[in-house]
Amino acid sequence: MSGAFGPLAMAPSHIAVGVMQAFADEERDDVLAYIERRIGNAAKIAANNAADAETREFANDRRRQFEVLRDEIAAGMHVGTATIEQQRGRM
Repeated sequence: MSGAFGPLAMAPSHIAVGVMQAFADEERDDVLAYIERRIGNAAKIAANNAADAETREFANDRRRQFEVLRDEIAAGMHVGTATIEQQRGRM
C-alpha cells in the first residue's frame, strides 16, 4: 500500500528526504543547463557582427545577467526563497 500521498509517504523519513534531495538536485541541474544554453545563445548574438550595436550590447548584458543567475543558483543562494516569499504573502 502506498498511502494517500504515494510511496514516499510510507518511506522512512531519512529515505524520503534523500529522494527529495535527489529530485531537487536534478531540477537544479536542469535549470543550470537551461541557463547555460541561454548564455551560449546570448554570446552568439553578441559576437554576431551582422547584428546592430544595440542588439549586441543587449545580448552581452543579458549574457552577464544569466551568468550571475547561474552562479547564484549553483552556490545554492536560491534555497529557501519560496518559503520566505510565501511568508511574505507574495506567492
